[in-house]
Amino acid sequence: MKSETNKLDIRYHHDIPPQIVVDLGSFILESDKSIANDPQPPDSVGDTGSNFTGSYKDTSNPPKKVEMVLIKVIRTDDGAIIYQNFDAIGAGIEFTTRQTAVIDPEFTLKPENEYSIKFQTRTGSLEVRGIDRHGRKQSLKEKNIKIRNVTVKNKNGTTLFSHTIEEHDQYQYRVMIIVETHL
Repeated sequence: MKSETNKLDIRYHHDIPPQIVVDLGSFILESDKSIANDPQPPDSVGDTGSNFTGSYKDTSNPPKKVEMVLIKVIRTDDGAIIYQNFDAIGAGIEFTTRQTAVIDPEFTLKPENEYSIKFQTRTGSLEVRGIDRHGRKQSLKEKNIKIRNVTVKNKNGTTLFSHTIEEHDQYQYRVMIIVETHL
């Protein structure tokens, strides 16, 4: 938002674009950093090894610590805030195509260590593209699925928030994450 006071352009702190945005229709993750494609080896007999693992991290030397400090879930059609967590350090986010949280979600985004946030999917068919949108540079997309549940858990695994998108729900939802880097 902008307001004009004596011809002075003021930007409010909540207008800082999030570094990571996830659209929950067809799964689309946008990030201001490249998230490398790192296919994982098969976990068991019959597994094709098609998992995708990537990391959101600072590439400076020495690397800076990376923390999710704000997680917000909004309904994009009208801007309604469904969930907001200003104390998101250590929290993780799970995305599933089922209407309930499950043990093995299709997508996860959670701290790997103090220097990176790990993104993992077991779908394996992500389209990776370069973009230029509000400071975000990369898009990871899986257009053949629809996310039905988003769950936020704290670092101990306790569920803080879970939202189910009902089958006939016509609204669009987005998860926005502010990431802070520091020494």
